[in-house]
Amino acid sequence: MLENWNQYEGLEYYPWVCECGCNGRINVQPWHKYRKSFPVYINGHGKIGKGSIQQWVKDMKVLLGDIFCVCGCGGKIEIRSHHKYTGIPEFLPGHNGKGKYTVPRETRTCADLDCTTTFKVRVSSTQKFCSTECQLKAAHEGARKPCSKEKAEKISDSISKVYLEGFRPKTFYEDGWVITKTGEEVYCRSSYEREAVNMLNSFEDVAIVKTEALRIPYKVNGVRHYYLPDFLVSTMDGGLFLIEVKPEYEIEERINQVKFEAGIRYARKHNMTYLIWTESILFSNKNGSTTAFLQEIVEATAATLSRDGKVMIQSELYSNIERQEETTCPLVKAS
Repeated sequence: MLENWNQYEGLEYYPWVCECGCNGRINVQPWHKYRKSFPVYINGHGKIGKGSIQQWVKDMKVLLGDIFCVCGCGGKIEIRSHHKYTGIPEFLPGHNGKGKYTVPRETRTCADLDCTTTFKVRVSSTQKFCSTECQLKAAHEGARKPCSKEKAEKISDSISKVYLEGFRPKTFYEDGWVITKTGEEVYCRSSYEREAVNMLNSFEDVAIVKTEALRIPYKVNGVRHYYLPDFLVSTMDGGLFLIEVKPEYEIEERINQVKFEAGIRYARKHNMTYLIWTESILFSNKNGSTTAFLQEIVEATAATLSRDGKVMIQSELYSNIERQEETTCPLVKAS
């Protein structure tokens, strides 16, 4: 607490006036007793007067008058408040001892195909879009120049080989790792695939379960890609099955149609059976792990190509598996 504070406590003003020269009275505040010394200026005043920075600017304008750029261009320099600390500049922004200088600039057209706006930038700039909105739109719609057919096929080939070697990317599904009945740890990308592994583990006739164990070529717009079925399953009697797990709402997507057709043709060529499992099978009432029940599922989910090129799923036994009213699996048309 300040010494002699008691004699000023309770007063409205101190007996002295502001030392800035304004002759204003200084209010007594209760928290002043915790200061190191009594205030000598009104709050906001200082040695130069009320509003010291603004007053400094006014005083400099009166003292120095008009200040012109030293380069000789005749431009007038406005005194700013920050000049008190940085100093009053000799040149206008962009000027120097040789006069006003300019950076080489050029006019460009926005790279967004739907935008015709032109804008000026430095020649060395890498800016391609007139605004952030156009840049985000182009990134979202993939408006960049597409790669060549050879490059696209090379990328697809490299990625599929990496997956066959056991690479598994990080995903948001934390419970992806599952142990098969043979003790092998496999990775599932969704709860649907995890449920499929659990179902396969429950069947006595299932011998081996592998995930993304082979790749099947297919073409989209003339570009060769590779498709990796979710599961390769072998049974005790030597049967081989390719199982693709998909939600029912994705069955009719064009890219999935192409993959299904490629999977069916591959399975026929290699004496396999191609199955498509949806939630109707995965989350139905389980009524056993017998050979007969496994045969029912195979018959209900086997996908085939009809004479007119349509992909069909044999769904007549869905009612036996679900123990519900008869349902029909959607007809899938191959592209």
